[in-house]
Amino acid sequence: MTDETTVEEQSETQKKVAPAIAKPVLLGRKIGMLQHFKEDGSVVAATVIAVESNLVTAVMTAERNGYKAVQIGFGVMKKESKMSKGERGHLGDLPPLKHLREVRVDDVTGFNSTLSLSSLSSFCTASTILEQISIANPIGF
Repeated sequence: MTDETTVEEQSETQKKVAPAIAKPVLLGRKIGMLQHFKEDGSVVAATVIAVESNLVTAVMTAERNGYKAVQIGFGVMKKESKMSKGERGHLGDLPPLKHLREVRVDDVTGFNSTLSLSSLSSFCTASTILEQISIANPIGF
């Protein structure tokens, strides 16, 4: 290998790292609930969430869209034919994703399409309390 290829490989790996966000955001799927018993006998409820790979699908800039945001997608679909043509065109070369959400950020520099966000372990430790925002799908009468 020459020195030029080594420099190009290093710059490509640096581009894949997501920039720091004030409030880290990861999208996931709820698996269930569990209870944790403390030493004093009190019970603490906990939600179990499966965090899949989160991909940046689009970057909204103030010049182009009027606000700064990053669109994140997760949940790869098994059949691409279940998506509309507009959704397939929007994603382009990315895999077909079930869920797309926009997250407002202060600075969009460093984000680009096809960027994979870091895992949950880089955002928090075992004692970190995470804020959970959910979307309910009520089924009933």
